[in-house]
Amino acid sequence: MISLTGVIHPTDEVAVLHVVEQKLRRHFPALSAASEVLVLQAWGLPVRVTEQLARLRLDVVVGDRDEAATFRDTVGAELRGWSGSGSLRVDWTEDVLPAVAPATLGETA
Repeated sequence: MISLTGVIHPTDEVAVLHVVEQKLRRHFPALSAASEVLVLQAWGLPVRVTEQLARLRLDVVVGDRDEAATFRDTVGAELRGWSGSGSLRVDWTEDVLPAVAPATLGETA
């Protein structure tokens, strides 16, 4: 499993972030929402969207590196389409999560 984080930065006007956030809210069902954090069912996965100063942060967990690459490519293409005349940059980081053996029902620690 891979934890994938994308930070969306405007390269010219900050207003483009508002457009992207509104499109996210319109296109994908919200699983939960708080004042600055939104969890969406987006691109086939639960994605946490966090508003930060002059940027948006996307956090998601994917199964493997191929899925991470597909997710980055899909999200990048969609964001470019949504940004209209504004331009964005997305900086991606990933961390490989340690494998955890599933617990057996009735097992005690």
